[in-house]
Amino acid sequence: MRKAFLGILTILVLALSLSSCGLADDIKSVQQVSEDFMTALKERDYDAAFRLFSRDLQEEIGDAATLQSLAEANGVLPESWSFTNTNISTENGETTGTVEGTVTYEDGGTGELQIYTLKVEAVTTVWILVGFNLTR
Repeated sequence: MRKAFLGILTILVLALSLSSCGLADDIKSVQQVSEDFMTALKERDYDAAFRLFSRDLQEEIGDAATLQSLAEANGVLPESWSFTNTNISTENGETTGTVEGTVTYEDGGTGELQIYTLKVEAVTTVWILVGFNLTR
């Protein structure tokens, strides 16, 4: 009886360890794609930023030139940022991630940021942006 209990306990610990490794990888990946997006905006590489978007978000914005126009017109040209919270959730087989933080803009103004991502699994697993919000 004791051996069976220890065997079940070992299996549970291994399962939890494996799932937490996957979660840690997801958090790292969500933060990386968010960092890539913010860096592209800072460097004014709107083509690179646009490539990180989901097809739906690309269709909503239109093109990289429109993204540039929106960023410049709204004064959301980041100088530096800090991520303060990352959440991962899975619902109905879809895994999403949200990064929240603060941003300082080129003109010295500050604001908050939220970046929304979706995990896409095909030949390789990638995270893409499905939305973002930069406030002043």
